[in-house]
Order: sequence, then structure tokens, then C-alpha cells
Amino acid sequence: MSSTQSITVTPAGLTIGEETLPLYSGSVHYWRHERAHWARVLDAVRRMGFRFIQTYIPWSAHEIEAGAFDFGEADPRKDVAAFLQACADAGLYVLARPGPHINSEIPYFGFPPRVLNDPAIQMRTARGTPAVLPLPGTPFAAPSYACEAFYQETGVYFDALCPIIAPYVYPHGPIVAVQADNEMSLFFRLKCYDVDYHPESIALYRRWLEEKYRDVDALKDVYRRPDIHSFGDVTPPRAFEARTHADLPYYVDWAEYQEYYVQYGIVRTRQMLEDRGLAGVPYYHNYPVSTPNTPFRPVALEAELDIAGVDAYPLPSEYAALKRGVVYISTVSRLPFIPEFGSGSWSYYRSPTADEERFTTRTVFMHGLRAINYYMLADRDRWTGTPVRRDGSTRPDYTALYEDWNRLLADVRWDQLQPERDVLVLAPRLYERLAYTAIEASFPNQFLTDIYYRLPADLFTSENPLDLRDAIQHRAPAWLHAFEAALPVSGVPFALGDSDLPEDALAQYKLIVVPTFEWADADLLGKLERYARNGGAVICGPRWPRFDTHGEPLAVWETAPEPPTGSLARLDFAPGAGPHGLWAEDVDLWDAVAPGGASGTGHLETGPDVPFARRVLYGDGSITLVAAAFPRLGAIEDGTPAAYAGWVPWLKTLVAEAGIAPRWECSNASLDVAILSGGGRRVVCVANPRRDAQAGAITVPGVSAWRDLDAPGGEGTSPGSTLHVTLEPWSVKIWEVES
Repeated sequence: MSSTQSITVTPAGLTIGEETLPLYSGSVHYWRHERAHWARVLDAVRRMGFRFIQTYIPWSAHEIEAGAFDFGEADPRKDVAAFLQACADAGLYVLARPGPHINSEIPYFGFPPRVLNDPAIQMRTARGTPAVLPLPGTPFAAPSYACEAFYQETGVYFDALCPIIAPYVYPHGPIVAVQADNEMSLFFRLKCYDVDYHPESIALYRRWLEEKYRDVDALKDVYRRPDIHSFGDVTPPRAFEARTHADLPYYVDWAEYQEYYVQYGIVRTRQMLEDRGLAGVPYYHNYPVSTPNTPFRPVALEAELDIAGVDAYPLPSEYAALKRGVVYISTVSRLPFIPEFGSGSWSYYRSPTADEERFTTRTVFMHGLRAINYYMLADRDRWTGTPVRRDGSTRPDYTALYEDWNRLLADVRWDQLQPERDVLVLAPRLYERLAYTAIEASFPNQFLTDIYYRLPADLFTSENPLDLRDAIQHRAPAWLHAFEAALPVSGVPFALGDSDLPEDALAQYKLIVVPTFEWADADLLGKLERYARNGGAVICGPRWPRFDTHGEPLAVWETAPEPPTGSLARLDFAPGAGPHGLWAEDVDLWDAVAPGGASGTGHLETGPDVPFARRVLYGDGSITLVAAAFPRLGAIEDGTPAAYAGWVPWLKTLVAEAGIAPRWECSNASLDVAILSGGGRRVVCVANPRRDAQAGAITVPGVSAWRDLDAPGGEGTSPGSTLHVTLEPWSVKIWEVES
């Protein structure tokens, strides 16, 4: 650890000196272990195959009173400098997490209570009251990250801490990355009109509006508010009261400001740490959800930080959400990273078994993850079920899991593998903001409701179409999900991104699938038009865009398909399937379909024609409108990909028109397949995300042999392009294939 070369972030991990290491890490909290046990705990971590550990440095653990701190002088467990040296002695690099927010299941999330008890610092709700987190045991008022007094208090702590740990920053010591704050998320109160209405946040909101619009007359025109004479006249919305789409810019701007607010706090924390000597190493942040929608913005954050990661604490039953989050972050991040991945669990939640952790761990790597930190690797207060006990002794079933998995990752060189994907599913950030703003109800205990009951996000979302043909806030997510569920069943893997992706990132895909409605983002449409003119294929729908967010006619996508010849209220893809199959709603047709009943419904027989789609040529490429809406997710009794198989024949036709052939065929739609390749190797992963065993035949064109990576030696080798598999409940099998 003495090289003078800098540390760089690459898609394969961290380049430290002349060595590039995959970023596989685990959390150990020094102040929660007796100092005499540190060496034994760290040795157990190293023996499991890890080269990195991650640790919080909690403000509240070190502060004795305002301006006075204990860094080991009174309590030897708090000697953070000695712990960093112990990590270096054990051959472990360190990811340091100095906060100021750390959560970590400790009272007040690591803030000294005196700071949170200051009314001037407290985050405010729309009613002006302190924003209290109703946590079990220690409810507290969250701080405002727009408040200068908060940053002044934080600066006092950083002034004490940074001179102690800065000497241990690489190349002089083991610290190779620093986290800028933690799970910046309005303290999990993620409802649009809940927080932060602190006076300094409202002032920051007005400065942001001025930066966006430059001239108050421009804002006045967009908001259609002649009574506004200065940016100081604008007050943030406190409820969703839009009546038409002309009202929406005011509300969508509040959502965009919350994205800015979150990033503002992260970037300011980084600047404070760097100014105090923690410079020259990568900075990262961890969003607290697996799929970062508003107010999270990973692409924009990676313009300011080196890595924007997502956290995940999944149970096997949450496979679909876990997969979606990993596919997303593996598309948009320079190093797809989960800075907190559940290993064990907090004391008031169920700890997963070793088999369950094996399944979820393989799931995230199967779908494109390249870096991970297991939270936790060692037991401590308010946390159980880890591979290492507090005294450094181990649990063999859990330690074997990590030893075996780290060995497999090294043997296959997983850090060199990339998912094979030709299709990009693109979520417009405009529609994500609309879904975020269109909420009509919340609860005082929404924090606990979201964590423990996981109510559907659209349950409290307005159904008002706002004088548009569609309630976009419901139909955009449903339209996206219909493609995300059916593409893998079609043998077509996809990447998942949002409209923040730059044009050069779009250009690497042959096909982009994106929801569009009459009301649309002109900048995104311009990017997609240029992509099509350069030879790309776009599938959009259910509507052709007509006007921009300001209500003005669009100057892009002027060439539209001819008007439809008919329509249907409902179109069944699999007649007779009842509530278990997918259907389309409010469908425009260009060809006849078999007539339905008096309600005006119809059904389709399997065939090559897609009567609800029309293709328009743009330059060397094309834009295809799929003029069919899909039902809300909760309307389908069986929401698994198998339920979406009914429209796969037509989806295959649309994808084939874009020049894309399936990468596999699987006889069982309940099995999920992913293919990764790189460094001269190719790997096929198959997951069974169901509670019962599943069998099927998987064919990958061009493959001549399959080698089971879980079988010793060559015992698991099978010839041919087709493999017959039987997978146990909640399991992932991996084969290396030859062509």
C-alpha cells in the first residue's frame, strides 16, 4: 500500500497502484467490537476471500459533548486510527463512511441528539412541523440538508475527524474510497408533498428555479401565472391539485427540485470532506432503493461522484424488484455497485438463511452487478445472522457461502463479464416525476408503512388523466412492465435506463423501447430522433407525442403514422386465459381482428401481423408506434413473466423488425435466463424465482458444450446447444459454455 499512483474506478473494480481489484467488500464496525477482537474478525474476513472492508465512523459515537470527542482516549474501541492500521496489517483496503448520516440501526442515525433537537436545523413538513421519523425505540426529527446551521455543526465534527484519518488515505494507508453521506433520501419520507419545507430549503428551491428559468417571465409563461413578479413569489406545492396537463410544470418542477436537493447534500458533503484532507480517492454514494426513481438521479450524480450505487436487502420473494434494480444500475453506472447488500438482518426483521442469501447473491451478479459490499460480515448490536460472530468466531454455513462464491468469481473472472444486451428499455424521467407528484394521499406513519407493508406505489396515485387521453402516471409504468416482463420470455435480454443517459450511451443498442404519450419531453424526443436517423430502431407507445411539457406543438417526430382504421376497448392476447393472462386496453388498430362481444373487445390468433403497431422510417432507422395500453400492474392476478407470455409472438415480430434475434429459447417461462461474456469466456445463468421446483429445456444457438460451474472438475459437462435443467425453489445455476 505504498504506490504513488492514483486510484481509478473502472468497470472491473478499483485500480489501486498497478493492480485492478474487483470491489467485493463487507462491513465491519470497529466501535461495536472489543478492540481485542479486531484482529480475529479481520482475519476471518480475509479468509473468506475479501480484500476490502467498509466501516462507518459515527459522529454520535465519538462526540462526548459539543466540540469534544473521544477517538480512543477514553474508550479503546473508538480508536479509529488504530483500527485503520489493523486493517492495513490484515491486508485489507477500507471504504470509509464518515457520514454525517449513517443510520446503522443506532439511535438518531448517528447524529448527536443535541443537533437534532435544535428547531432551527429540523427538516419541515408541508404543514411546517418537524419531520419526525417514527422509528421503533427512538423517534427523532430529521435535519434539513438545506440548513446552513446543520453544515456548520457537521463541519465541527469533520474538523475533528479528518486530521485523524487523512494520514490513512491511500497511498499512505488503507483508505481507498470514501462515501459522501449515506442513503440521502429525505430520510425515507419519499412522498412528494411531505418534506422539506424548511425556510432555507424554500430559499434554495427559489434559487434553483432562477437557475433553471433565468428570467421570471419565462417561468410565468410556463406556469401560466401572471401574478408572479419575482422568483420570491413562488411557493412550493403542498398537495397535488392539478386539473389539466397545463398545470403540471409547477408540480413536476417540485419533483425535479427534490432531485436537486438530494444531490446538493451529497455533493456538499463531499466538498467538505475533501477540503479537510480526504482527497485523491474515489467518492461514492448509496441510494436506499434498488431502482432509483425520483428523487434519486444516478446518472446526474455520477457527474459529481465516482460511483452512484443502490442498496438492497432482498428476500427471495422479491426477485423481480431485485432484478430490475440491478439491471438498471448495471446500465447507467460506470461501476455497478451495491454498497449495502443484506447479509444477516437488523434485529426487528427476519434474517435470511444461507441458502436464501446464496440465491439473492447469485441473482444480482447474474443480472450485471460488478461490485458489492455485504452488510454485515460481523455480528453486532441490533444485527444478527452474519458469517462472523462478534468475537471473530465463524458460522460455517455462512462462511462457506462467501468462500465458495468469492472463489467462483475469481476462477471465472466475473469482473470481466458483461451482460449480452441489444435492447434498451428507457424510462422517461418526465413520467417518473409525474408519477411522483400525482400522489393524492399519504399517512403520518408513511415511513413505517413503506418499509414493513410495501403497499403498491400506485395505490395512492391520482387517476385523473388531466385532459389527456391517458392517465400517464399509471399507464407509463404498466407499458414499461409489459415489455420488461415479456422480452426475457422472448429470449431477448434488455438494459434498463432513463432519459438522463447521454446519446453516446443510447448508440450502443440496436433497439430502444420507450413509453410515449401526447404530452412528452421534447429533449428526449430529439435524442431519440437523432438515434433513429443514425440507424437505430425505436418502439414507442401507446400514443404518438403531440406537444411538449409547456403545451406547445412539438417540432420533432413530425412524421407520424397514418390514422388508425379502428379501435378496441380491450384486446385479449390469450383468449380464455381470464385474469391470469395479459390483455391490452384502449387499442388503436390498422387491421381487422376477430370480433369480440358487445363490449367491443377482440382477440388475436397467433400470427406475424401486429395490427396495433405502425412503423415510420426516420433516416436510416425507424420509429414504431405500438398503440396499445397495458393494464395496471395490480390488475393482473398473476404478475409473473409467464402471465405476459400471451403477447410474446407479436413482441417477437416487433423485435425481429429491428434486426434482433433471440439469444436463447426456454421451454418454461417461469425460468429466467441471462448470458454474460467477456475475457474470452461466456456464462449462462438460469434462475428459478419460484417457491416450487421448475424444469425446462434451454437452447442457446451456437453453443457446443455446457460446464456446470458448481460441479467439481469436468463432471458437469453436457454437449450440444440444448440443456435440460431442473432447478430447486429459489435457486440460480451457472454454466460456462463453449461454441
